[in-house]
Amino acid sequence: MMDMLVSVLMSTYNEPIDFISTAINSIEEQTYKNIEIVVVNDNPLRKDLTDFLEGLNEKGKIVLIKNKKNIGLTKSLNRGLQYCNGSIIARMDADDISDKNRIESELRYMFYNDLDIVGTYIQPIDMMGNSCGCIKKYPVWNTGCKNYLKARSSLIHPTWIVRKEVFNELGGYRDFNCAEDYDFLLRASKKFRMACCPVVGLKYRINNSGISQSNKLKQKVISRYLRENINSMSNVNPEDISIDLKLKSHKTAEIVKYFSQIDEIREMKANRNYMFIGKYIKLLCKSGYARSSFGEIFRIKLVMMISSLIEKRRKKRWQFI
Repeated sequence: MMDMLVSVLMSTYNEPIDFISTAINSIEEQTYKNIEIVVVNDNPLRKDLTDFLEGLNEKGKIVLIKNKKNIGLTKSLNRGLQYCNGSIIARMDADDISDKNRIESELRYMFYNDLDIVGTYIQPIDMMGNSCGCIKKYPVWNTGCKNYLKARSSLIHPTWIVRKEVFNELGGYRDFNCAEDYDFLLRASKKFRMACCPVVGLKYRINNSGISQSNKLKQKVISRYLRENINSMSNVNPEDISIDLKLKSHKTAEIVKYFSQIDEIREMKANRNYMFIGKYIKLLCKSGYARSSFGEIFRIKLVMMISSLIEKRRKKRWQFI
C-alpha cells in the first residue's frame, strides 16, 4: 500500500518562478518518497519559465511536457495524465505549498477508509506566503462529501489524490471553464467514494489578480447548471451547455443581480450597519436564487457539524495503520 508510485500533476502558466520552485520543493520534501512530478508547460513562449523547467527536467527532478502553444488548464491536465505512470494521481497547483506529510496522510486515509478520491483541509495564504483567513475544512466521510457536493465543491482541487482508474473511467476532465474539477467530482460521485482527510495538507495561495469577477460569476452559473442537470449529463458537450445557458439567460441575470445585492449586504455587515438583516430577508422573499442559496448554505452547515463530530470520534486512528 505505502510503496505504490504517486504521480503529482502540475500545470504552469504565469506563476512566478519562485512560487513554482517552492511548490515543486514542497513535493520533493514529502515524507512519502515514491513520487514522480509531472509538469506541463502551458506557456512555451515564456523564456524564463521554459529555461527553469527544462533545467529541472535535465536534472531528472521532473517529467516535463511542453505544449506547442497555450491550450488552457483542462487540456493541459488531460495531456499530463497521459504521462503519469503512478497508480495514484495527486494534483498540485504551481503557486501552492504542500505540507511535507500531505501525500502520506492522504494515502493512509484513502486505504483506511476505502476511498477513491481524497483531499485535505487548506490554510489560505496571501501572495507573501502569510496566512490569511481561517483553515478551510471539508467533510471527512463519503456520504457527507457527496451531500456537500450538492451545494458546492467538497474537495479543493490541488489537494486531491485520485486512483488512476477513476480518471480512466471518467475519461479525464471535461473542458468546463472554471468548473472542470466540480464537474469531475459530480460525475465521480455516482460510482466512487470520496472524503477529506482531516489534516491541513496545503497552503492555498489567494491570488487577487487570478480568476476575474466575470469568471467567478461564470463558475457559479456553470456549477449550478451542472448540479441541476447532472443526471442527464454523462455525454454532454461543454459547448452544448454554453448554448443552453444563453437560452436561459434570464437565470444568469437573476444570479448576477443576487451577487450584486449580496456584496452590498456584506459591506453593510462589515460596517456594522444592522439594516443588512432586513435587506437579506427582503432578498430571500424576492429571489428564488437567494432562497435556493440559503438552502445550500444550511445543507453545508449541517454536513460540517456532523463532519466535526465524526472527526473527533475517529481521533486520527487512520494515521497509525
